[in-house]
Amino acid sequence: MSSVIDSVVDENSYSVGLFAFYQTMKRKGRLTFWACTAGWTLDGMDFMLFPLAIGTLVSVWGMDLATAGSISSLTLLCSAAGGWLAGYASDRIGRGKTMQITVFLFSVGSLLSAVAQDPTQLAIFRAILGFGGEGDRARPRTPPAHDRRHKNRHGCR
Repeated sequence: MSSVIDSVVDENSYSVGLFAFYQTMKRKGRLTFWACTAGWTLDGMDFMLFPLAIGTLVSVWGMDLATAGSISSLTLLCSAAGGWLAGYASDRIGRGKTMQITVFLFSVGSLLSAVAQDPTQLAIFRAILGFGGEGDRARPRTPPAHDRRHKNRHGCR
Protein backbone atom coordinates (compact mmCIF):
# COMPACT_ATOMS: atom_id res chain seq x y z
CA MET A 1 0.00 0.00 0.00
CA SER A 2 2.79 2.39 0.89
CA SER A 3 4.53 1.92 -2.48
CA VAL A 4 1.29 2.74 -4.32
CA ILE A 5 0.88 5.95 -2.33
CA ASP A 6 4.54 6.88 -2.90
CA SER A 7 4.18 6.40 -6.65
CA VAL A 8 1.03 8.55 -6.75
CA VAL A 9 2.78 11.28 -4.73
CA ASP A 10 5.83 11.11 -7.04
CA GLU A 11 3.64 11.47 -10.14
CA ASN A 12 1.73 14.47 -8.77
CA SER A 13 4.59 16.36 -7.17
CA TYR A 14 7.08 18.54 -8.91
CA SER A 15 10.29 20.24 -7.98
CA VAL A 16 10.07 23.87 -7.11
CA GLY A 17 13.13 25.90 -7.89
CA LEU A 18 14.78 28.11 -10.40
CA PHE A 19 16.02 25.25 -12.61
CA ALA A 20 13.38 22.62 -11.84
CA PHE A 21 12.04 22.87 -15.39
CA TYR A 22 15.36 21.61 -16.74
CA GLN A 23 14.96 18.27 -14.95
CA THR A 24 11.67 17.60 -16.75
CA MET A 25 13.06 18.23 -20.23
CA LYS A 26 13.99 15.51 -22.66
CA ARG A 27 17.32 15.54 -24.52
CA LYS A 28 15.89 17.48 -27.47
CA GLY A 29 14.45 20.09 -25.13
CA ARG A 30 17.76 20.51 -23.32
CA LEU A 31 19.59 20.98 -26.62
CA THR A 32 16.99 23.57 -27.62
CA PHE A 33 17.42 25.32 -24.28
CA TRP A 34 21.18 25.58 -24.71
CA ALA A 35 20.90 26.68 -28.34
CA CYS A 36 18.53 29.47 -27.31
CA THR A 37 20.81 30.44 -24.43
CA ALA A 38 23.79 30.63 -26.78
CA GLY A 39 21.80 32.81 -29.19
CA TRP A 40 20.78 35.23 -26.44
CA THR A 41 24.35 35.34 -25.16
CA LEU A 42 25.80 36.20 -28.57
CA ASP A 43 23.07 38.77 -29.14
CA GLY A 44 23.79 40.38 -25.78
CA MET A 45 27.50 40.38 -26.53
CA ASP A 46 26.87 42.16 -29.83
CA PHE A 47 24.61 44.69 -28.15
CA MET A 48 27.26 45.48 -25.51
CA LEU A 49 30.35 45.46 -27.76
CA PHE A 50 29.02 47.96 -30.29
CA PRO A 51 28.89 50.87 -27.82
CA LEU A 52 32.48 50.05 -26.86
CA ALA A 53 33.53 50.25 -30.52
CA ILE A 54 31.79 53.56 -31.21
CA GLY A 55 34.67 55.61 -29.79
CA THR A 56 37.15 53.92 -32.10
CA LEU A 57 34.84 54.30 -35.10
CA VAL A 58 34.42 58.02 -34.39
CA SER A 59 38.20 58.41 -34.36
CA VAL A 60 38.97 56.24 -37.38
CA TRP A 61 36.15 57.37 -39.66
CA GLY A 62 36.00 60.93 -38.41
CA MET A 63 32.24 60.81 -37.91
CA ASP A 64 30.48 62.90 -35.32
CA LEU A 65 28.77 61.52 -32.22
CA ALA A 66 25.32 62.26 -33.66
CA THR A 67 25.99 59.88 -36.55
CA ALA A 68 27.25 57.20 -34.19
CA GLY A 69 24.18 57.62 -31.99
CA SER A 70 21.93 57.50 -35.05
CA ILE A 71 23.43 54.16 -36.06
CA SER A 72 22.67 52.77 -32.60
CA SER A 73 19.14 54.19 -32.72
CA LEU A 74 18.58 52.75 -36.19
CA THR A 75 19.62 49.34 -34.93
CA LEU A 76 17.11 49.53 -32.08
CA LEU A 77 14.29 50.82 -34.32
CA CYS A 78 14.90 48.02 -36.82
CA SER A 79 15.00 45.63 -33.89
CA ALA A 80 11.50 46.69 -32.85
CA ALA A 81 10.22 46.36 -36.42
CA GLY A 82 11.99 43.01 -36.76
CA GLY A 83 10.28 41.66 -33.66
CA TRP A 84 6.88 42.65 -35.01
CA LEU A 85 7.63 41.18 -38.42
CA ALA A 86 8.99 37.98 -36.89
CA GLY A 87 5.77 37.53 -34.93
CA TYR A 88 3.72 38.07 -38.06
CA ALA A 89 5.92 35.69 -40.06
CA SER A 90 5.67 33.05 -37.31
CA ASP A 91 1.91 33.05 -37.71
CA ARG A 92 2.19 32.75 -41.49
CA ILE A 93 5.15 30.42 -42.14
CA GLY A 94 5.83 28.90 -38.70
CA ARG A 95 8.24 29.52 -35.84
CA GLY A 96 10.94 27.21 -37.16
CA LYS A 97 11.26 28.84 -40.57
CA THR A 98 11.02 32.32 -39.02
CA MET A 99 13.77 31.51 -36.56
CA GLN A 100 16.02 30.29 -39.38
CA ILE A 101 15.44 33.52 -41.30
CA THR A 102 16.07 35.77 -38.29
CA VAL A 103 19.22 33.90 -37.27
CA PHE A 104 20.45 34.22 -40.85
CA LEU A 105 19.72 37.98 -40.93
CA PHE A 106 21.39 38.48 -37.56
CA SER A 107 24.45 36.50 -38.63
CA VAL A 108 24.78 38.27 -41.98
CA GLY A 109 24.27 41.66 -40.34
CA SER A 110 26.94 40.90 -37.74
CA LEU A 111 29.42 39.67 -40.34
CA LEU A 112 28.87 42.61 -42.66
CA SER A 113 29.09 45.07 -39.74
CA ALA A 114 32.57 43.73 -39.06
CA VAL A 115 33.74 44.60 -42.59
CA ALA A 116 31.89 47.90 -43.09
CA GLN A 117 34.04 50.56 -44.75
CA ASP A 118 32.11 53.70 -43.82
CA PRO A 119 29.25 54.90 -41.59
CA THR A 120 26.62 54.43 -44.33
CA GLN A 121 27.52 50.77 -44.81
CA LEU A 122 27.62 50.26 -41.07
CA ALA A 123 24.15 51.78 -40.70
CA ILE A 124 22.73 49.49 -43.39
CA PHE A 125 24.37 46.40 -41.93
CA ARG A 126 23.30 47.27 -38.38
CA ALA A 127 19.74 47.71 -39.66
CA ILE A 128 19.87 44.18 -41.12
CA LEU A 129 21.27 42.96 -37.81
CA GLY A 130 18.43 44.73 -35.97
CA PHE A 131 15.73 43.11 -38.08
CA GLY A 132 17.18 39.68 -37.40
CA GLY A 133 18.14 40.35 -33.82
CA GLU A 134 14.74 40.92 -32.30
CA GLY A 135 13.24 37.98 -34.13
CA ASP A 136 16.20 35.98 -32.86
CA ARG A 137 15.38 37.10 -29.32
CA ALA A 138 11.64 36.65 -29.51
CA ARG A 139 11.25 33.33 -31.31
CA PRO A 140 13.44 31.10 -29.08
CA ARG A 141 11.35 31.82 -25.99
CA THR A 142 8.61 29.40 -26.99
CA PRO A 143 10.34 26.13 -28.04
CA PRO A 144 11.69 25.31 -24.56
CA ALA A 145 8.24 25.95 -23.09
CA HIS A 146 6.58 23.67 -25.62
CA ASP A 147 8.99 20.86 -24.84
CA ARG A 148 8.07 20.77 -21.18
CA ARG A 149 5.63 18.16 -20.04
CA HIS A 150 2.07 19.43 -19.86
CA LYS A 151 1.63 18.75 -16.14
CA ASN A 152 4.78 20.74 -15.24
CA ARG A 153 4.00 23.94 -17.13
CA HIS A 154 2.46 25.55 -14.03
CA GLY A 155 -0.36 27.23 -15.89
CA CYS A 156 1.63 28.14 -19.03
CA ARG A 157 -0.29 26.95 -22.07
